[in-house]
Amino acid sequence: MNCRDYVDFLMAYVNDELPPDQAVAFRQHISDCPPCIHYLETYRETLELEKQAYAEQETLFEEAPEKLVKAILAARGEDKI
Repeated sequence: MNCRDYVDFLMAYVNDELPPDQAVAFRQHISDCPPCIHYLETYRETLELEKQAYAEQETLFEEAPEKLVKAILAARGEDKI
């Protein structure tokens, strides 16, 4: 397995979806490839940040107060809801 193959299998590896033989080859490759180890770490961090962002999104996008909506529309010249 080379670095290009590694990237192609990354998502399946992180999701534990690789067949056992491919998972072994994947782990062997990253044991000897510092750039791929770093890539895997940043990939996992990105997934975690994405989960956090979407978890916060639920609370951030609750119903906006009507007064705020009217103020925004008025500022844009769209006084009617």
